[in-house]
Amino acid sequence: MQPKLLPAIQYSEIQRVGSAKVIRADVRLIAATNRDLEQEVREGRFRADFFHRLNVYPLRVPPLRERVEDIPLLAGYFCQLARRPLGLGPVWLAPETIPALKRYGWPGNVRELENVISRATLKASASASRSEPVVITVHHLGAEFEIPAEGAQGGPITSQGDAPVGVNLREATRAYQRALIRRALEQSGGNWAKAALVLGMHRSNLHHLIVRLGLK
Repeated sequence: MQPKLLPAIQYSEIQRVGSAKVIRADVRLIAATNRDLEQEVREGRFRADFFHRLNVYPLRVPPLRERVEDIPLLAGYFCQLARRPLGLGPVWLAPETIPALKRYGWPGNVRELENVISRATLKASASASRSEPVVITVHHLGAEFEIPAEGAQGGPITSQGDAPVGVNLREATRAYQRALIRRALEQSGGNWAKAALVLGMHRSNLHHLIVRLGLK
């Protein structure tokens, strides 16, 4: 009779604090974070021994802004999720919504995309009858996804608070933000951390804002 080969099982060992008994458990631990743990260890904000226990096989999952080719598939999937609790029929994305979704910086990553699609589905369904498909347009996504009108680009707001003629409030605010960020980067010699300090914000938030404003 041919012997059967059984797969090797590697057990984890756990020992309770104050106990001499070792407990064997067949478990695998997966931990996720949006922080740079090596940097956190160097700066004393995360225990080095705990980091090295966790850091067995690290996997880097790129943020959504670095894999925009996944956005159409994810958005379509979230359309299906959003329609079910609302009792809707097909939910479609209008052709212009995909480029708008790809242009956005997505500081909240995939979870933010899901929330955006969920809100957009609710808005679009308000003007659709039960018998017809729900079509999500850029207008349903929100103001931050809309393309500024032709000629809306203008110079930054001056120190007196004057905005260029014909510029709407949203674009004037973005122009002012661009001017402040450029000035802070010039003053700090291109150092993002110093520029963020000058602007009174966290470096990661500055990065997201730079991407959203189209400065990078």
